[in-house]
Amino acid sequence: MTLPSQLFRTRSGFACVLALLLLCLFASTAQANCAQPLLIELQRGAEADAARSAPRAPAADSSGRIAVASADAPYARLHISPCSGHWPAGPQVLQIRGSGLQWLQLDTGTGASPRVRVLNPRPDVSAGHGDVAFAIDALPAGGAALLLDVDASGVLAPPMLIQLLSLHAYRAQDAAWLAYASAMLAVMVAMGLMALVFMVYLRDTTFLWYAGYLLAYVWILALQSGYLAAPLGLEFSAQHAPLSGRVATAAAVGFAVLFLDRFGLLRRYAPSLRLPLFALAAAVAASSLLTILPMPAAQVLGRSLTNPLIILGGPALLLAALWAAWRGSRYALFFAIGWAPLLAATSLGSLQLFGFLADWTWLEHAGLGAGAFEALVLSVGLAHRSVELRRDRDRARRLADLDPLTGLLNRRAFSDRIARLCEIEPGRELCVLFIDVDRFKLLNDERGHDAGDQALEQIAHLLQRELRGPDLLARHGGEELIAALPDFSLQAACETAERLRYRVEQHFAGAGLQQPLTVSIGVAARAAGEPLLEVIRRADAAMYAAKSSGRNQVRSA
Repeated sequence: MTLPSQLFRTRSGFACVLALLLLCLFASTAQANCAQPLLIELQRGAEADAARSAPRAPAADSSGRIAVASADAPYARLHISPCSGHWPAGPQVLQIRGSGLQWLQLDTGTGASPRVRVLNPRPDVSAGHGDVAFAIDALPAGGAALLLDVDASGVLAPPMLIQLLSLHAYRAQDAAWLAYASAMLAVMVAMGLMALVFMVYLRDTTFLWYAGYLLAYVWILALQSGYLAAPLGLEFSAQHAPLSGRVATAAAVGFAVLFLDRFGLLRRYAPSLRLPLFALAAAVAASSLLTILPMPAAQVLGRSLTNPLIILGGPALLLAALWAAWRGSRYALFFAIGWAPLLAATSLGSLQLFGFLADWTWLEHAGLGAGAFEALVLSVGLAHRSVELRRDRDRARRLADLDPLTGLLNRRAFSDRIARLCEIEPGRELCVLFIDVDRFKLLNDERGHDAGDQALEQIAHLLQRELRGPDLLARHGGEELIAALPDFSLQAACETAERLRYRVEQHFAGAGLQQPLTVSIGVAARAAGEPLLEVIRRADAAMYAAKSSGRNQVRSA
């Protein structure tokens, strides 16, 4: 089956398009704001310690992100002024979005605030969630500049978006973000915990790899967005935040590769891609490990490798899933559909760390939406896989219960089902018919064993058509069949047996055989408390009595 046909057969293509549409709508909403136009000038390095009057270069306005600090100059000072020459009246909020782990400090002219960052908010400084937001009761008179000091030492310094909003506008935007982030993270956590439950119940490590990836990625998103600090209130030191992020990143990539390998059936559909993917996971883990070693050179190398590997790893995982899907793996297609938006958001977000796509301010929100969408799609795929595995298991069980020639129950399955029936309703009426094909050896000698097999198939079909749904019919062995008739008296069972005997006789009367096939049937009714094996033994004895009396007849025990 080709990739396009699978796409439409799984009905997931429509869900993917709809999710992407919703992400685009959210992106356009996220960019719409009532921010005050700002003039931002930048001083880097030693210049940041200079006085307010020191020379400075224009940076950008608030329509795009601003790359403030760098590895060579981790300290910077921003001079923020109103483009109109005067500040708006009333309480305002200076919002810095996407500041990552950089420390920020604001000076409004009346004194500097405490240093703060997304993961270390202060109630007297931070105004909301998911960003650094300085609440300002009164802005400087005469349009004097605000000073914002940035410290990016030891961390990646992503471009920041700086906006000035009224307190009312900011609270509305913050409430919308909090509701959105909470909903997206809750979906991912719920799917991850559910996968752990199914892993324990089904003993399938595929669910473990999925849950491990999903929960690690939830930690990454909650860390990057500041959700762990506000509203969850977790405290992070300067070392623990980047460390936990790198560990979570390595774990997420490793679990993702293991999950794709098992869920997408790469061993069968894309065996040549398994080694490169495992090598990628090992490289990400190694680069993350370098960043925690007590050696500055190793830490710098690790930080420089981690994001490029993630940027390369995203498309690699997606291409591996698409290739396996093209080769016939339906579950790899689920993986590709769920991961395409997420990998795109992750890779593009990593590019922003290097100064690309600065105007795409919606990417920080797209990761949350793409993560929730991926969790739902992959959970649907896992559910579909579980249903198919159960269907295959039931099919195998049914095949194990059936005689391959006649399609009837085999002897073991018949004994199990009739024993279960007697255990559930021990006082229920039950009759057993023991059926033997007369002179079957002569047919094999005259026409061959193939003809004998065909005759057995025909007899099985004739008997099944005459019996009811609750009745059980099985091949006992060779040319012997056995039937169980619940809720039958001995007389009613004998009448049914006579009808079966007559059908077989009529069917083979004109078959052109030297000796037409007939059946001899013994009937026994189960007495109260009688063992099942004893009932079968009595029916067998009655069948032999019928054969001794001339065959082609019914005898009751």
